[in-house]
Amino acid sequence: MSCIPVTAEIQTNTTTLIGLYLVGSDLESEDGYGTADIIQMIDGYADTNPDILNLIIAYGGAFTPEWTGMTIATIEDLKVDGEDSIIGNDEHYQYRDRNANMGDIASLSQFLSTLDDVSREQAFLIFWDHGEAYNGFGYDENYADQLSIDEMTQALEEHDGWYDLIGFDACLMGSLEVASRFTPYTRYFLASEEMEPGEGWNYTDIIQSFLQTRSPDPVLFGEIVIDSFIAETGQDSTLSLMDLNTTALLLTQLDALGYSLASQTKEPALYASVGSAYKKTKAFGSIPRERTESSLDLTNLLQNVRDAVPQVSTDIENVISVLPSFVIYEKHGSMSPNIGGIAISSPRFLDSTGYTDLADTLSLTEGWDRFFASYITKKTDDIAKPEFVVQDEGTYNLIDRYDTADVGIDYYAFDDDGMMILGSEPAFPQPDGFYQLPQWTGEWYFLTNPDKEGEYALLEMYYVEEYTDGSLVYSSDIDIEHDKKTDMAIMNTIFSPETGEITTSVLPYTLRENGEILYAKKTIVPEPGDKITTYASYLSDTSEEEELIPIGTITVTDETKIVHAVLPDGIYAYGLYAEYYNGEGDYADMQVIEIAGYDIIPLSFSSEYDGYYDSETEQYP
Repeated sequence: MSCIPVTAEIQTNTTTLIGLYLVGSDLESEDGYGTADIIQMIDGYADTNPDILNLIIAYGGAFTPEWTGMTIATIEDLKVDGEDSIIGNDEHYQYRDRNANMGDIASLSQFLSTLDDVSREQAFLIFWDHGEAYNGFGYDENYADQLSIDEMTQALEEHDGWYDLIGFDACLMGSLEVASRFTPYTRYFLASEEMEPGEGWNYTDIIQSFLQTRSPDPVLFGEIVIDSFIAETGQDSTLSLMDLNTTALLLTQLDALGYSLASQTKEPALYASVGSAYKKTKAFGSIPRERTESSLDLTNLLQNVRDAVPQVSTDIENVISVLPSFVIYEKHGSMSPNIGGIAISSPRFLDSTGYTDLADTLSLTEGWDRFFASYITKKTDDIAKPEFVVQDEGTYNLIDRYDTADVGIDYYAFDDDGMMILGSEPAFPQPDGFYQLPQWTGEWYFLTNPDKEGEYALLEMYYVEEYTDGSLVYSSDIDIEHDKKTDMAIMNTIFSPETGEITTSVLPYTLRENGEILYAKKTIVPEPGDKITTYASYLSDTSEEEELIPIGTITVTDETKIVHAVLPDGIYAYGLYAEYYNGEGDYADMQVIEIAGYDIIPLSFSSEYDGYYDSETEQYP
């Protein structure tokens, strides 16, 4: 470890202290977002008197040479260091250890020690990097390590840490499991339920606006951050300010609801009703293809459970009545409707083993934990597949005891060596509760350039959810080449049935060595010249494992759009499919067709394509 003597004394008395723990990770090494935000802070701070506002920043945790280890610097240090627009290549700082791991509690503790030495009237503590909700925060890519929530709160406990506001400029940290852990260390908690697009917060705008108010109020600071963030990032953003003085009351009401639900869901029909409510709720950090889903909006969940299980409506209303005092300021974009500003963990892809591993992390109250654990246990123990049973010709009854199966229409394309999954559409029961398979027109989704004849890319499109306004959300696996860099990404597409409008957002991600997905703290807006490569899952006749294969590449222009058009000539199939979280499922009414020109030709199961379809079991391999 090397600690260089202080280059400029820390201002030890100030009205407002802002401490920023900035773990650069790949956001810095690949995109320079850490440096960009520090430059924003320098610009916003300008010639401010440190008696009024003092900023102290810990940065590092990236492969970039200047960002290895951890450096702690004041804003005055960084004003000198950043004169060449490069952060970390100068000796103006308070502390530096090139071997430090910012994903380790020791580094956070070192930073908090520095903040402890500053006398202030109030202090805000901000964490910047990737967030994984209750799984932790801050990925130091030099050590492939991140801070757990327990490590963060332990460091605060060891320093008797109290901050007037603690915020996360990071994805997915606006969950009750996270916020409740920070209750002993702050009154106000600022975080997002959703992914954070763009470069995160606009620090120039935030600091300048805060200074102009001439008020040290943490609530005002939180409102400024939220207003600036939503105004800049737009339609798929959320950000909330929570008053943690209300945490105890909220958890008390949630505890009572948990006990009631645990009792009611002993009945299979009511358990199934809760499963149906969970399926309808707005989800965050959800990539169904990767079998991952972080959390659900608590307000939306409560509303859905109230509608599904009226026996617990009084307990639910008691929880809902507390939420306006807990989430005191919240804004969200148009692509995140019907949310309330605080999330709670999702059971969708959790089984009993996974829950046992996360039980301490997910724990909220004894009553809620009892319900949540019993729900997951029932879901895990239900080893029977969902089953379609013929009711009448073309009509099917789904046997799904607990109403937890995802039901859709799956679509496939065949070649001489196997089959490719085109994606899925939602399937909803008829008023009588039965399912029918609508006739397919042979149309599917493409990215196309209308101004360039014949230039298109087929899209694998998976249905994700339906918004309250009836809009349908789909996701696709893509690579995007943008700003001379190629990212793996999920492209979310939203179709509005009322207006016909189609909107998209592209969320990059990386896969960690342990298989976990690390979401980028940004979204990409495709620009002319960007290249998008689309992918689909393929199952060959000689393999039991799916592989992801490229199915098209297109260069973005001003005219690029998504269209629904007839597929190229070939053999295709479609049918109803019901699936549990563990992949167990059942097909019904599988239809095989040939597309020849614009003609749709039904094929019988005894045709030459019978090799891809078992007509005895009526299932694909």
